[in-house]
Amino acid sequence: LYDFHLFHFVWQDDMKSSLSEFLDHNPTNHNLQREIDHVVNMENKLVNMPEAVDIGCISLDLKPYRRALLGFLHGWKFAYMNVVHDGAQNELWECFKYRLD
Repeated sequence: LYDFHLFHFVWQDDMKSSLSEFLDHNPTNHNLQREIDHVVNMENKLVNMPEAVDIGCISLDLKPYRRALLGFLHGWKFAYMNVVHDGAQNELWECFKYRLD
C-alpha cells in the first residue's frame, strides 16, 4: 500500500493552480515534455501495480483506487498536453499570418 504514496500529488495538489504556477515560469517545450513523461511514467507504475493486496487473511481489492488514480492522472496529462497543443496551434497560426501578409 505504501506504493500509493507515489501518487500523493494527484489528490493533494490542485491541478489548475499547479498548472498555472508552472506556466508562470514560461516553460519550454522540453519542460512540458518532462512533465508529460512524468505523468506517463506514473500511469505505467500504476498499471503495473497488483490489483489486490493480501494482508493476512484479508484481500484488499485495489482496482477502484487504481481506476480513480488513472482518471486523475489522465486529467493531469491532458492539461499539460493541451498547453503543448495550444502552443503549436498558435505557432502554426503565426506562420499562416506571415504567409498571408
